[in-house]
Amino acid sequence: MNLKEFCLRLKLQQGLGITTIGKIAANFTAGEEVTVDKIESLSLKSNIQNLVLAAMKNDKFNSWIERIELQCDVITIFDTIYPNALREMYNAPTLLFTRGDLSLLKKEITVIVGARQPTNYSRFVLKQLIPQLIQQDFVIASGLARGVDGIAHQETLKNNGKTIAVIGNGLNHFYPQENKMLQEEIMAKGLLISEYLPDTPPRPYRFPERNRI
Repeated sequence: MNLKEFCLRLKLQQGLGITTIGKIAANFTAGEEVTVDKIESLSLKSNIQNLVLAAMKNDKFNSWIERIELQCDVITIFDTIYPNALREMYNAPTLLFTRGDLSLLKKEITVIVGARQPTNYSRFVLKQLIPQLIQQDFVIASGLARGVDGIAHQETLKNNGKTIAVIGNGLNHFYPQENKMLQEEIMAKGLLISEYLPDTPPRPYRFPERNRI
């Protein structure tokens, strides 16, 4: 089994969280095949090992994985396109689900985040700053939240720049709803990223998880 399929199966398996999946994946290197013998050699806790082996053998996951790969591009932490800065951080996501222009991940990226109720001064600063960043060929990344995040994406697109949105729910959900058209425009002209399976709904605890990316 290749690493992408293995990581997707772990993601689909109930009982395995982000941190556990990351620790399991850390035992492998790019291009390595995953076997039952390898899993049994890892000295995992018995309950974790049982969940991993169940994920590897679950035939229902075959069609689910096929559906996911038709809906989006799936990047693993082992892929060369995976951002190096992200790979080196603590508890880096093992999988990224994306829609849009993957080449943006290899460009210089500036992250802009801020309050959900921005001041007039914040709006003014963004309108002045973002065109300058675009002129220097920076890609603007933010979280597609209300307020500063949304303004950063909007100003970037208005000035014909490139933007990346990292969201705290699956790609098939629009949150907040008021940014639905903006999210669709980012998918068409920029890049949308999530560490969650495409049908994962927004939940409050997922946004702090997202913020580490």
